[in-house]
Amino acid sequence: MTTVAQPVFNKKNESFAQGILLGVVGTDVPVFELLKLTPPYKLGVNGYSFAVTNNGYLLFHPDLRPLYGDNDSLKPNYNSVDLAEVELSDDREILRTKMVDRKHESMNMDVKVHTSNMKRAQERSNSYNFIELKDTPFSLGLAIVNDYGHYYMKPNVEIDEEGLQDLINLNNDNGTLAQAGSWIYCQLTNAEAKNMTKLEGVILKVNESFSQTGNPDYTLKCDQELIKHIIFDAKVTENLGSCWQQKFQNLQMANTRIHNPDNSSHYSTDDTLKKRNQTSGTPGDSVVLQFVGTKGGLTRYYLNPRALQESDFVLENNNTLQADYYTRATVLGNDSFLYSVPFDAGNYNNDTLVTASSIVLVDNAPAAAVGIQFKWSFLQDMFTNVTTNCTEEECMKCSDEDIDCYLLDNDAYIILSETQEKIGKPLSDYKPAVMMELSGEDGTLDVVYKKMIITDFQGMCQKGDGTDSAASILLDPFFSVSAYLRWLTHYVILQLVQFSVYDWLYAGVWAEATPTFHSYSYKPCDKVYTFFTHDPETSVTSMSGSIGCGDCEIGYSIEAVNGSNLFLLVLKTEETCECRKNVTSFQPEEKIYNNTEKCARKSVQRHRRRPETCHAYHDEENSDDCGGATSVQASMLMLFIIAIFAARLPLQYLDSTLQ
Repeated sequence: MTTVAQPVFNKKNESFAQGILLGVVGTDVPVFELLKLTPPYKLGVNGYSFAVTNNGYLLFHPDLRPLYGDNDSLKPNYNSVDLAEVELSDDREILRTKMVDRKHESMNMDVKVHTSNMKRAQERSNSYNFIELKDTPFSLGLAIVNDYGHYYMKPNVEIDEEGLQDLINLNNDNGTLAQAGSWIYCQLTNAEAKNMTKLEGVILKVNESFSQTGNPDYTLKCDQELIKHIIFDAKVTENLGSCWQQKFQNLQMANTRIHNPDNSSHYSTDDTLKKRNQTSGTPGDSVVLQFVGTKGGLTRYYLNPRALQESDFVLENNNTLQADYYTRATVLGNDSFLYSVPFDAGNYNNDTLVTASSIVLVDNAPAAAVGIQFKWSFLQDMFTNVTTNCTEEECMKCSDEDIDCYLLDNDAYIILSETQEKIGKPLSDYKPAVMMELSGEDGTLDVVYKKMIITDFQGMCQKGDGTDSAASILLDPFFSVSAYLRWLTHYVILQLVQFSVYDWLYAGVWAEATPTFHSYSYKPCDKVYTFFTHDPETSVTSMSGSIGCGDCEIGYSIEAVNGSNLFLLVLKTEETCECRKNVTSFQPEEKIYNNTEKCARKSVQRHRRRPETCHAYHDEENSDDCGGATSVQASMLMLFIIAIFAARLPLQYLDSTLQ
């Protein structure tokens, strides 16, 4: 929410020279209304808009996080977050200075950005375009990712009755379901928005335009370009339903071969794995859904009727362009599949789902992301089957006691492990020494994962726990002296005002000190985060060696899995070997500044835009009407009335107030 205000003066001829201020008129404008000017589909994947004030403070930005905690409490400094504190690579504050000065320019800059709620990070090359917003103190900026962000796919369809029918058929095509993103497609009334989905609202408004005018001239009610996108997406994806059904039928045929005891092509050749197959399922019922998310915000999906597990994927990822499965797959490229699990997957007890997605590029323009969701236990069985069927005599198996195997994603998060509690957690939480080796912390020249350190200037740090008690102030001798002086002053005033004698032994009102317990409190701070990510341009895809741990060592080998964002990590160690070397903690921690750094930070004066003109006087102003504030004197009569009124108040009330 931002406030727009303007002074109102009396401009009548007889009072114009006096410059009488009648008041100030203003209104609160939700920031959401400003964001409507830059819809996501126009900015593309990983593109965003932002605005700053004349002081360089953020009006809105995707990295502006004003709330914290489970109760969504407001941060104390939420309204004074500077642009330089979120665009972290703008060390010389060139972008910030130009936007504060209301320049209309563009520039390129390499930036570090965190994603997935401070869980992942990546480096991007962004193109920034910015311009002033006239008659406001704000400047608007647009950030477009270089490379794929500069390509735009324009739908070559018209809004006609055929397109309307394509929209109507979205949820009636071969068992597929469809959902539109939570964007502003059309202007709906409160009743319409409450009782229908976004897709139903689009169909309603398009149908109304034909029934009322016979043509789709409804510019004031809908975003025509976005409607064309969703019609185009409906046409292109109309045959996916039959394709998905055919794939599931093929999987059912595979199930028959798996469960046929006379067939030599078993799914697993190990008795233990055969039992796990019965728990985790077969390909036919392990795949929960298939989906496609498009640039126009359309999500089309097919639920496997044989799947015994439900998925909230569509509800959690209704805005396609802004969902992780879409944005991360775009960065990975269209020749690979992105595999991911929830960060809390270790708590699901084999019920978690793996999401696999891949981006579809049309002439370098991201058009859609396709993918599936399947049971994690099914992936575990496949992995165990592959890594245990080894015919060579000296072959290492992941089932060996001295071997630990992991499947990691491109950000070093554990996708698969023998211990399910580790799933979804970063490798650095469990194997920090190995993570240091893979990221070059020990001086290794070749690295698989690039280490990135990002300072969060909007962090909230824990103050610690303790107790508060009113009795603690008794330990301060100055409090005792000041309390006595307050009592004495109060006592003398009462004697003079009421002209009576009170009990000279009166010494005040006692209050019981009751301790108040609280768990934690938080304070604004700068917090340092450590991230790891695989950089295809500078990182290697395979690496092996050993890590010395005193009396023992850990052997390791890591290899990229072709066509995916996965890496296979194999560790060989003795069961009793614990790495006691100096290991860096990779947990987020408060950044502590020394006195020199504190002084340097306080001495920095960031560029602000001052008022362009200063109106110190006006030719028609009567100066005799000004400067009278110095002649204001205290009214002795008013002071006497206040003193008499105070004397009539109950003595105990006055005493508790003054003390």
